[in-house]
Amino acid sequence: MRNLWMPVLCVMALPFAALAVEDTKIIPVKGAISMIVSPMGGNVVVSSGDDGKFVIDDQLADRAKETTDAFNKISDKPVKFIVNTHYHFDHTGNNELLGKQGAVIVAHDNVRKRLSSKQFITLFKKEMQPLTGVGLPVITFNEEVTF
Repeated sequence: MRNLWMPVLCVMALPFAALAVEDTKIIPVKGAISMIVSPMGGNVVVSSGDDGKFVIDDQLADRAKETTDAFNKISDKPVKFIVNTHYHFDHTGNNELLGKQGAVIVAHDNVRKRLSSKQFITLFKKEMQPLTGVGLPVITFNEEVTF
């Protein structure tokens, strides 16, 4: 789970990669790190180890089957940790599903605050309902966090 910055940079460097795919793709990055690219946006980075998967962002809720299928193609181990980079629906859409399956969700304090209340994203003209218990980050941080 070290070298966490590499997958984060991959997500940031390829924000429009989803525009080029027609279906969910798994792109090997390096070693046990892969990126799941969706035609709908919200790329996901997965670091897979013997003890489970460490996921950065978790896709749109209506892409749960495709995202779960991609996770299972990468490894049969469970998702242990999810880091939400921000509160947008294409990055937190499967929080509740994966939280119910036992994943520990981690995010900045402000991400938890936003996910806990109704939000309206003007750019997307989309209202987001608050997430409930298992979909909210249970580990939050203000400046630093160490795994």
